[in-house]
Amino acid sequence: MALGDYNEDFYRLLFLNNPLPMWVYDLETGRFVAVNAEACRHYGYTEAEFLGMTIADIRPAEDLPRLDALRASGGSGHNLAGRWRHVKKGGELIEVEITSDDIVFRGRPARVVLAHDITRRVRSEDALRARDERLRYVARATEDAIWDWSVVDDVIWWDGSLNRQFGLVPAAVDSYERWLARVHPDDRARVGGGLRAAIDDPGTEQWSSEHRFERSNGEHAWVWDRGFVIRDVDGKAIRMVGAMTDVTERRRHEERLREQATLLDGAKDAILVCDLHERLRYWNKAAARMYALGEDSSGPDNPDLPLPDDAGIRHSLQQVLAHGEWSGRVERDAGGRKFMVDSHWMLLRDAGGEPTGILMICTDVSERVDLEQRLAQSQKLESIGQLTGGIAHDFNNLLTVIIGNAEMLADELGRDSRLAPFARLVLSAGERGAELVRRLLAFARRQALEPELVHPGEVVDGMRDLLRRTLGENIELEFKNTGSPLVVSIDPGQLESALLNLCINARDAMPDGGRLMIEVSDVILDEAYASQRADVVPGAYVQVSVSDTGGGMTPDVAARAFDPFFTTKAKGKGTGLGLSMVYGFTKQSGGHVAIYSEAGIGTVVKLYLPRIDAPVTVAAPSPVDREREGGGETILLVEDDELVRTHAGQLLRQLGYRVLSASGGPEALELLRANPDIDLLFTDVIMPGGMNGPQLAEAAHRLRPALPVLYTSGYTENAIVHHGRVDPGVNLLHKPYRRETLASKIRAALDPAVVANGVRVDA
Repeated sequence: MALGDYNEDFYRLLFLNNPLPMWVYDLETGRFVAVNAEACRHYGYTEAEFLGMTIADIRPAEDLPRLDALRASGGSGHNLAGRWRHVKKGGELIEVEITSDDIVFRGRPARVVLAHDITRRVRSEDALRARDERLRYVARATEDAIWDWSVVDDVIWWDGSLNRQFGLVPAAVDSYERWLARVHPDDRARVGGGLRAAIDDPGTEQWSSEHRFERSNGEHAWVWDRGFVIRDVDGKAIRMVGAMTDVTERRRHEERLREQATLLDGAKDAILVCDLHERLRYWNKAAARMYALGEDSSGPDNPDLPLPDDAGIRHSLQQVLAHGEWSGRVERDAGGRKFMVDSHWMLLRDAGGEPTGILMICTDVSERVDLEQRLAQSQKLESIGQLTGGIAHDFNNLLTVIIGNAEMLADELGRDSRLAPFARLVLSAGERGAELVRRLLAFARRQALEPELVHPGEVVDGMRDLLRRTLGENIELEFKNTGSPLVVSIDPGQLESALLNLCINARDAMPDGGRLMIEVSDVILDEAYASQRADVVPGAYVQVSVSDTGGGMTPDVAARAFDPFFTTKAKGKGTGLGLSMVYGFTKQSGGHVAIYSEAGIGTVVKLYLPRIDAPVTVAAPSPVDREREGGGETILLVEDDELVRTHAGQLLRQLGYRVLSASGGPEALELLRANPDIDLLFTDVIMPGGMNGPQLAEAAHRLRPALPVLYTSGYTENAIVHHGRVDPGVNLLHKPYRRETLASKIRAALDPAVVANGVRVDA
């Protein structure tokens, strides 16, 4: 533009008021000679600052060579200079498009420049290029055919993987109808219907299908096709974006597995195959039964099932993917039941070594675990029994002497003696030691039970006064009895001891008072109940339950309640053997015991005793004069322990009997032959020297067939006890014993009016 053509109005219209940044710079010096207001605002400089700068001052250093080259070319008239980078006052780098004209400004060659900031457009274009590049890389990496379907226009865009995977050009499947035409005819209705249902349902975002798709050569490939539905504000589908994966090789591999399935269906183990997308592809019939799946894993009614979202399964998947295999024992929950499973998972690979799926072999070991637990419990009982049995005989011999002599000492001293409390203390400690041994033997099922036909309801009724005195006034005691004559064969003394233990435990659980109920009822334990519990035989039982309203127990505490020496009471407040004794006694009696407890609610313990259905009449015990003394009868005392033998002889003489003592069987037989006036053989059961108590009695009966025999022992092993019960017709005095008990047992053995075991049973 010549200077003569330049006028003020034109200058203001095109330069000063232009909405884009404009400036004029001197071609020779490069200095700004005029700038408009928008240039000052956009670049952050004042007009005075601009006029003190050159055009090089708004360029980054790396662009200056290009600027120098442009200026060196001289004036060129109208010039579209293209894209440049400029620097704002604050240092921000921007992209601009420059349009320039050469002019004469105030008599000097100059150039007027119009600058258009295109930074946002450039950045958007860069982002789009980066996204498109990532999309291409992802498509190449996954070998998926990526598609984008405009539902409104019915136009499908495909990336290059369509040709690489299926040999098709995008134009061959660029609409819904063309795409659907390549779906196998047998799959077409299902696939098309599923896709349309996903589009029409506003609540659906994802669609997927596995079907056959026609390649360019006419063959059908198995594909896994899936997409994401994009909707407008009204919920109408306007677009879908997805991918199609060729899974032909995987399907062929699965088909080979299915061909082998007939062989695997005969296996007892559950065999399953899942893909790397954590979907089950195959399972045999054992797996169908174990996990409550469809019988035919390949049938149309059993689409691929996802693995359960379970922390244990996720851990197993991580291990097998990381290491190639995993084995372990886990608990599973399926079909309404919980069971233990031994699992072995292996990573499946194709011929090239690439992972294709996971093979899972699972064995239901619930019965084995139950047997192992029962075996462990049995071994624990056996160990405790051996330990207890090993010490019970000798320990009870010592306790017999300690208790007996403490009792005699207390009687001799009388209540007024200052030494009497010490004697009673020794007596009490001895009895506590004896009770400890009895409870250990009871838990280990090694005690010698003397069962009788009794009514449990009558046993409970007979304990009412004792329980009221023992439990205290702040415990509300309630009894419920079925009323019908229920009969069991059980040791009544042990039943009373078990009930007393349960009631004391219930009392201790209610320190501020509460309600305790004892109930006797008739129940049937069926096959379903028995199958879920160890050592339970289905049938008719008499249930004796003790329930309280105490603090209850947590599940982990309740699970250990019957363990020996386990207690939640304060130190010195309990031995931890009370419930163990109840458990062992009930089991040894052929019964079952169960505990139900809930923290903060209370506890109920139920004893199930086998019911006797035969028509029997249970008579009340015949009265026995427990302090009745002897009338000079002669008793042959046989005891290998010298301390016990001396103590027992003293007691018998105090009771009015004549005593002959022997330390073993051969010596006793000699005395028996030499003394035809012996009225009773009182012998220990376990003795050294090759002849135990029963063997001595057998030899004695060959000499004196009618000679009464009374056995005594602290631990009988199997000599006179079988299946936990004293043999019929055997009189047994348990060690340690007190004088009154000894007196009663001696009279019972000598007096024919006293029926064995103190109970008369009428047929």
